[in-house]
Amino acid sequence: ALAASGLRSVRYAKEIEEIDYILTNDLLADAVESIKRNAHFNGISQKLVRANQGDAVSVMYAHRDKDTFDVVDLDPYGSAAPFIDGAIQAVKKGGLICVTCTDLAVLASANHPEACFAKYGGNPLKAEFCHELALRLVINSLQQTANRHRRYIEPLLSCSIDFYVRIFVRVHDKPILVKNVASQTGIVYHCRYCGTFATQPFGTIEPGKGSTFKYHVSAATAADRLCEQCESKQELGGPCWLGPLHNKDFVQRMYKAVSSADSSMYGTQPRMKGMLKVILEELDDAPFHYSHSELCSAVRASCPPLTKVNSALLNAGYR
Repeated sequence: ALAASGLRSVRYAKEIEEIDYILTNDLLADAVESIKRNAHFNGISQKLVRANQGDAVSVMYAHRDKDTFDVVDLDPYGSAAPFIDGAIQAVKKGGLICVTCTDLAVLASANHPEACFAKYGGNPLKAEFCHELALRLVINSLQQTANRHRRYIEPLLSCSIDFYVRIFVRVHDKPILVKNVASQTGIVYHCRYCGTFATQPFGTIEPGKGSTFKYHVSAATAADRLCEQCESKQELGGPCWLGPLHNKDFVQRMYKAVSSADSSMYGTQPRMKGMLKVILEELDDAPFHYSHSELCSAVRASCPPLTKVNSALLNAGYR
């Protein structure tokens, strides 16, 4: 939708088989000419990579009722927030939306909470898990936008890389899944002094008669105003997505594809494999995390080797 030089579209055209066409859009005329030149230099026809000059939001809205896209890729300078509604409506049932946000100064710090809330509808936190919270704030913004159109997004892969976040979600036309969102969305209480945190979903689900379910508003807060560990004041993050950040089957297929590819295809293949391997080891049902150094700092203790800590946790029956 915001293609600039069009190099990503060129890579899609050369590396992905059986593509019908790629609509490569940018607002600037110079960028559109650059897209055409780069496609020509790489031996790609204008029928495959179709350079288009237009406002990204208008282009996506023009395709919401007909000629919807299999994939919409948003990679703006800064926040993707202004383009999310158009992307949700322009993608097909079961389609893929790829989102990049480079405004981590807003998403992953407490310096501009008012800007983060205005863009993404949630508060950030200055915490060890600030980058994970950034992912969950963006996913929540995508989810809430999709729900207004009776659609549901499924996060397939969510990465925080260097100075940006990159998220891949699949869009489903399943209103029944929209009912589950309240139980997958909530807030996080965080103690800045010792790092203790607790999450509070907005809703709960319990089995009903037969194959039905009952949906309820959550009970009172899971955390007090003061931290239960050190009695310091807690701060409030979110609302944010509390469900899984990844689809492990999808990530496993990606890992196999990257591992089996020729090393000349991906210049960053070792880093890609490392990130995907770490993602496969993450827990789906445990939002947020503590760091080794943070825990030791809170109790004024030296850090034991991480391998010993992991071994102790596993031997105690934890995951």
